[in-house]
Amino acid sequence: MTTPSSSTEIRFTSRVLRKNLDKVGRVFPYIVTIGKGLEEKADDCSDLLEKYCLDALGNMALIKARKHLENHLRSRFAITVIFYGTRVLAGLAS
Repeated sequence: MTTPSSSTEIRFTSRVLRKNLDKVGRVFPYIVTIGKGLEEKADDCSDLLEKYCLDALGNMALIKARKHLENHLRSRFAITVIFYGTRVLAGLAS
């Protein structure tokens, strides 16, 4: 991946990635995290039920954050379809 200095455009040079994204107009790579706090609290906890609940809360928070990002991208960039890869969120504009 290279980033031209005079533009915000990013050029992907992987042949596999190019093939997978051949018909995609835009790509929005992202990372969603809720930070270390909840995971550290769960690690320090000795009660298995509490650990499970903290893990479930963390997963729900991640899902909510990802959906918020999706809604933002849909409204901001008129994306109608979102595809997921291991680390790539790609969308098709209408």
